[in-house]
Amino acid sequence: MAVAVAVACFAPGVRSVLRESFTEIPASYTELYFTSPPALDKNTAVVPVSVVSHGDAGLTHRVRVLVEAPGGRVTASTTRTVTAPATDVRTASVVRLPVSDGGSVVRVELVGHDQTLHFRLGAPGSPTPQGTP
Repeated sequence: MAVAVAVACFAPGVRSVLRESFTEIPASYTELYFTSPPALDKNTAVVPVSVVSHGDAGLTHRVRVLVEAPGGRVTASTTRTVTAPATDVRTASVVRLPVSDGGSVVRVELVGHDQTLHFRLGAPGSPTPQGTP
């Protein structure tokens, strides 16, 4: 019996239900994530990002993407407006920004929220979408 309970607790569906029963989940929230790892294409950072609005359809979000040189100086940036067509639907975008140094860092911010992402371009061991440097 104890083994069956232990096995059930490791099932994704059971963990999800337990988390929802013990954790307060907001009625609406927004996810920001890399659709795939950012990559270098010659002197251009290719940054695929996605936004998913949960609980709010038709919300417009601003996503800011920056490239920072190794010293922290911002060398390129842009802001995109992304509108969620419906709740729980992923809206993907690919941002391309110039890069002057392979050790640069890509930062992505969901404007007005505390969510940020970062990824070091050209770092040893960093994955690339193609799996090759």
